[in-house]
Amino acid sequence: MSDLLIVSDIGSTTTKVLLLELSAGRLALVDSADEPTTVESPHEDVRAGLFRAVDRIARKTHHPLRDGDRFLVPYFTTSSAGGGLQILVIALASWDTGVMARAVTCGAGGVVLDSFTIDDETPRVEKIKRMSTLSPDLVVMAGGYEDGAVAAVVNMAQLLALSAPRPKYGRGKLPVVFCGNTGARDYVRETLGNGFEIHFTENIRPSGMGLNLRPAIERVHSLFMDHVMQMAPGYRGVAASASAPVIPTPSGVERILSLHGKGSTQGILMVDIGGATTDVFSLAGGRVQRTVSANLGMSYSLSNLLREAGSSMVFRHLPGLDSVVIRDRILEKTLFPTITPDDEFGALVEHACAAEGVGLAFGQHMDFSYRRERVGFLDRLKLLTGCKFDAKFKTIDNTSSFRLSDFGTLIGAGGVLAHADPLRAAWILAQGFHPRGVTTLTVDVRFHSPHMGVLSTVHPLPALDYYRENCLRAVCRVVTPLRAVKKGRQAMTVKGPDGPVNVMGGDFLFIRDGRGCKAGDWEETERIPLLVDCRTEETEALPVDFQKDPIRVSVKHAPHSRSAVFNEPGEMEHTFSLPYPGEILVRPGDRVEPGTLLGQNRLSPPMVYFIDVRGEAGYTTNLSTGEVLSRITIRPGDEVLPGAVVFRHEVGSGISRAVHEVRSPVRGHVTRVSPPGLICLREIQDYDGKPHVVDVASPLGIKPKQLGRFLKVRRGEFVLRGQALAVGQGLVTVKSPSAGTVTEVGKKDGTVTVQYVTDPVRLESPLHGTVSGVVPEHSLRVSFRGVRTEGVLGLGKDACGTLSTVPGKGVLLLVKTSLTSEDIARAEGAGAAAVICPGIPGELVSGYLGGDPGVILTGGEDLPVSILVVSGVGSTGFAPEEWRKLSAMSGHHGAVFTTTRIRAGVERPWFLSEQE
Repeated sequence: MSDLLIVSDIGSTTTKVLLLELSAGRLALVDSADEPTTVESPHEDVRAGLFRAVDRIARKTHHPLRDGDRFLVPYFTTSSAGGGLQILVIALASWDTGVMARAVTCGAGGVVLDSFTIDDETPRVEKIKRMSTLSPDLVVMAGGYEDGAVAAVVNMAQLLALSAPRPKYGRGKLPVVFCGNTGARDYVRETLGNGFEIHFTENIRPSGMGLNLRPAIERVHSLFMDHVMQMAPGYRGVAASASAPVIPTPSGVERILSLHGKGSTQGILMVDIGGATTDVFSLAGGRVQRTVSANLGMSYSLSNLLREAGSSMVFRHLPGLDSVVIRDRILEKTLFPTITPDDEFGALVEHACAAEGVGLAFGQHMDFSYRRERVGFLDRLKLLTGCKFDAKFKTIDNTSSFRLSDFGTLIGAGGVLAHADPLRAAWILAQGFHPRGVTTLTVDVRFHSPHMGVLSTVHPLPALDYYRENCLRAVCRVVTPLRAVKKGRQAMTVKGPDGPVNVMGGDFLFIRDGRGCKAGDWEETERIPLLVDCRTEETEALPVDFQKDPIRVSVKHAPHSRSAVFNEPGEMEHTFSLPYPGEILVRPGDRVEPGTLLGQNRLSPPMVYFIDVRGEAGYTTNLSTGEVLSRITIRPGDEVLPGAVVFRHEVGSGISRAVHEVRSPVRGHVTRVSPPGLICLREIQDYDGKPHVVDVASPLGIKPKQLGRFLKVRRGEFVLRGQALAVGQGLVTVKSPSAGTVTEVGKKDGTVTVQYVTDPVRLESPLHGTVSGVVPEHSLRVSFRGVRTEGVLGLGKDACGTLSTVPGKGVLLLVKTSLTSEDIARAEGAGAAAVICPGIPGELVSGYLGGDPGVILTGGEDLPVSILVVSGVGSTGFAPEEWRKLSAMSGHHGAVFTTTRIRAGVERPWFLSEQE
């Protein structure tokens, strides 16, 4: 008796559905279908693509498979819809807890959407702006050793609270996993308030020498399973229809890989190249390690892969081909993630990117999952190898060690490998991994590993048998010498049908049918290609398909574009938000016009200050914690002024009487007083903004030109009220009278000038309209009337002006054909505010931005002229009817909104032409 089963993987770009028959403990494929994953408008429901694929199979096989939302046969699925788990990382030191927090993210199968640390050079306001534009699934926050930093951790939490990023799909509270100093937990909870769902785990960096990643990884993973996956549009309906719990796509791959490698003495490496990410799995020491390389993928992330790898590293695999056209293809695939190559050239470009992406992802996997182990002299003598060629590693928890040559099997999965010619797939894996020893390169030709992974939860043996017999295909054997070989010296002798061949260091030998060949100690017994790889440097490239003559391909491709969509004239609303609480200067019902000031942040983001009365200079008495707390003069809820006494203790009496006082450096609200004497103040910002000129030389009794020797601050540094500006002989101290920035150091008159200076953030109306709603201190909505046109890519800041086909000052310049550098130069020279064009070459985007665009989260760049691309990449032009409609808008006032986001909640740029 046989049973039918439906198994799907709802991927970031493609939904793959299988109809399987289970009979006598064996699985057989009945039919399959793929459809684009429907997370974007107009569907915004992953079930739409799923049901289309199921219905195609039903029509073809004549099997009734569903009745409305209900499946008529058992249904199982994995999912990474929307690009998988996307995480915002916040930490202290970028080189320490920042690295560890990213390791937690990758170890949990997540993508680092962006990361922020207190020691990067980004101004606090810019950090808040960037955070506020992100839409992560959750936040991983770390920092501080145990009994270590608190204030800096809380100030990073303050930036998160002020930016208030929305969850990817805009529903519910954004989860935060805090895995830093446990002593900062209460402060972090208070700072983040009720706007976040906070989860605490053990500190990932309890000391300078210790690591403790596993608890945080497990918490992130469980949150993804229980919370984040359910936010994908239509997920709840999918889960309700499934016969077993839905699991993340990488978890499905991990399950089947664990089953496949169970009992094997050899290690296994697997790479899954997806549209948004590249996942690497390694089975070493009996345990699977998994990392997800953020933004290294073959569609959503292709432009970022080019930037991360470096264009020269990708282009080296494409000698003789036009770099302009290569960049067009890469940007086109990034902006339109669901398109597939329609010619050999497009496939070759993607394969070159895949080879470099595999190498990058493998390097990140080893960095995050393992530690390089020192190799002793006897080991090197015994194995005739150096760390460079066959490095020895330990698992990060030190449970086992292995060498790179212990990985006997490399498995490649993902659409780019499954659809590639076996020879090309072998080249991608060999170039990307540079394997050691004797290694079998294998491809999951059907990319059914996630499907078999979820099916293995109920049918483990049939799923494993199907995976081994129907999915895995050996495409090449690689033999590499383990000893160091100098370039140009004999590295290995290969004995084949035509006699022995010497392979020199720095060279390789490829044999299409290696059966009967002997390379070193290895004798090939299967009819399989054999690669003897004696390259001495990681940077040496294998030519594509192992052919020493460059591959010649023709470019026959019509650029992909989409037609301009002009909505009918009508009312529409737009929300304007301040990056953090400030002043909203209009009220509902107010009429606004271009240039009307809607709101502003006049002051910098407020700070949180901590006063440790035990550590203050001059306080040396030995008091118990209770005695310290009893001498603190303020309580939570109090408001204190700059210089106010917050702690007072008298010692001795009479002539020997001494008073120890600690004073507040700022005006602030007392939020907490904690043992053993820690006071938390939230800054009240009422600074006068006036310059305070402080005479430093006279109190110190020095000449003005000697000032530099005694200063404790630098020009441009932010100082607190009461902070030492300079210290002279006998500890004579000159303190700042106000909080602010040191704007001048006068070595001619011996003065220091302190002034609270900030560059205000201003919200101005770009159009004529009416205020329809206000959220005090945060945002407002304005309704406008006009014709809205959506684009595909925006660069630069939002802009407004008169639409025109002729360059001019402040205009929004309409360009009929694909944008050129000359067009930009004309617009910039005339003082235009923005250019609206049908298409743009990828090379021009890279040149204008000063580098490849990377992840498409654009808009807001500081560029001479903003750009809105309406249709596509390359030589795309407006159709005659489109240009007629656009040119008819000339003379109307309009506005360009440039924000473009391809992942984590798609947002496209648009412009509006006002209509009376």
